[in-house]
Amino acid sequence: MAMRSPRLARLVLGAALLAVVGCSGDRDPGATEAPSQVPVTSPAGQPATSRSPWPVAAARVDRIAGRLSGHASSLPPAFPPDDAALPDLLTDLPGRVRMAYHPRESFDDGGGWHTERVFFLGVDGAWRALELADLGLPGWSHPGVDTYGAGALSPDGSTWAAPSRAGIVLVDLSAGRSRIVPVPGDHTRYLAWHPGSRSVDVMRLHGASTQRTWSVRTGSLRVTRAPYLVPIDGFADDGSVVTFTRRGGHTLRTVHRGRSQTSDVVAMPHRHARRGGAVGHDRILFGVNRELLVVDGRSGAPMARLRLGPGDAAGWPRGWWGPDTAWFYEAGRGLVTWNVTNGRTRVLTRVRPPVDDTLYWSTSVAVDLMR
Repeated sequence: MAMRSPRLARLVLGAALLAVVGCSGDRDPGATEAPSQVPVTSPAGQPATSRSPWPVAAARVDRIAGRLSGHASSLPPAFPPDDAALPDLLTDLPGRVRMAYHPRESFDDGGGWHTERVFFLGVDGAWRALELADLGLPGWSHPGVDTYGAGALSPDGSTWAAPSRAGIVLVDLSAGRSRIVPVPGDHTRYLAWHPGSRSVDVMRLHGASTQRTWSVRTGSLRVTRAPYLVPIDGFADDGSVVTFTRRGGHTLRTVHRGRSQTSDVVAMPHRHARRGGAVGHDRILFGVNRELLVVDGRSGAPMARLRLGPGDAAGWPRGWWGPDTAWFYEAGRGLVTWNVTNGRTRVLTRVRPPVDDTLYWSTSVAVDLMR
């Protein structure tokens, strides 16, 4: 998913996002308060009355292997060089795309569509380049100085969404048609596709600190206010949105399905969960400073931690590859998988060594086409 603002982007790349996303008033961002009508229970189904212990120190600690073997997938073994000469996407339309890659960029880029170039890997195995200036977008619609990022591919790889000053840009990868979709607010923070690929959630900043999520239908371009603040890790594997808020001394988990909500208390500190996590069917993956943390999806009990060493670059969860395997971004290696039961780490797609450590790359994957 795409992210904007220097503070947010720097801390994602520094694996410290949990300390920076803006908030609305005194409310924690990344989650909505559960309505008072929502029944709140403990994981055992009884009313929550006290805080449960959370023995994170007892969780197994893993490390990224020094030499990573490859993890079989439909993704390429490596990203192309940042200066690769590639066919033009608009004259050689891919139809559907597995992966998007934005070559390294800096936070103080001058801004303007002429500075943005994104690579796309088609389902035919060929890389193509899109010069965003070729889309004919009005100059005022560029978001401005900052990293732009790789946008967000729909799960089925048919549509690419990316930030604009007014809201988002949608590109039909079969027709090469682009549209700017205005979305209320002042600044696009990040995007998250609904699992069915028919709509995309847009986290927009309103004023200095208020965040709201808007859902955009790709067919009609209808924009509606979502009843939640979509987490940066997007939708859960079952298609719901899971948010975490504080209620008294407890951490309240709310599962949003359309307009309905159910909540329960999980026995984990709110500071670890308040930005959301990658929610699988049985487990949840969080990014916590210099480590990844997996917890039991029902109780919130810690299970394992993947700690980044001094030689490791930034890491951030991307989702679940399978029931026991998560995948994540590691700035120095590329996309990496972690088996949370045996601790094994493997690489999906390697990134080439940087020529400048102050520049940052980004990628988006069509999750229905990656395995």
